[in-house]
Amino acid sequence: MTLADEILTDMPVFTNTDEFGKTITIGGETVEATVILDDPTPNLDLDSRQGQVLVAVADLSSAPTYRTVIVIAGETWLIFRDNKDQAYQVADGMYIIPIYKDERVQL
Repeated sequence: MTLADEILTDMPVFTNTDEFGKTITIGGETVEATVILDDPTPNLDLDSRQGQVLVAVADLSSAPTYRTVIVIAGETWLIFRDNKDQAYQVADGMYIIPIYKDERVQL
């Protein structure tokens, strides 16, 4: 089972913005969302970080698009997609948006 499959299965838990919500900005719109960031493995010199944002479809005026800027706690992230995927999925009235942040390796 992939992470996306697990999140879809556990959607009611993750989408409780009262408990897990953060105020973020997506393409200039301020919304409450659930943010799931992957923990970087300390033993790897990673050049980027990734995660997912879950936000109610009704909270955004338009669907998110590839490379839209998302600001989370002052950090700038971008919406990610690969060649075959859309910039988001929709499940239970929520956008599931993959995000990434490039970072330089600290020396």
